[in-house]
Amino acid sequence: MKYTYYKGIIAENFAKMFLKLKFYRILKSRDKSHLGEIDIVARRGRIIIFVEVKFRDNKAELSESIRRRQIDRIRKSAIRYQPLIEKENLVGRFDVIYVSWFFIKHIKNAF
Repeated sequence: MKYTYYKGIIAENFAKMFLKLKFYRILKSRDKSHLGEIDIVARRGRIIIFVEVKFRDNKAELSESIRRRQIDRIRKSAIRYQPLIEKENLVGRFDVIYVSWFFIKHIKNAF
């Protein structure tokens, strides 16, 4: 259990560094509420992204890693950002970043 938890923390840190290299500003990480959790909330210009980070040992596991329940949880949690989105006229997007020991894959508009 702890090994999986720490791999997740490492993956989220790699994902944040990756997004910073792409000129995103990290607004929040591990954003928890009673509605659920968003791994990373980031912004670049008028785009705000809600990112689910997944650590996978190989690319074959990517397609099976996000379930409908997780998607629903992330979408519900993102509703809390609606006032900011409307106030600053932002465009919201849901992304997934897959991290492995050997690759990082950023999927924009994943769901």
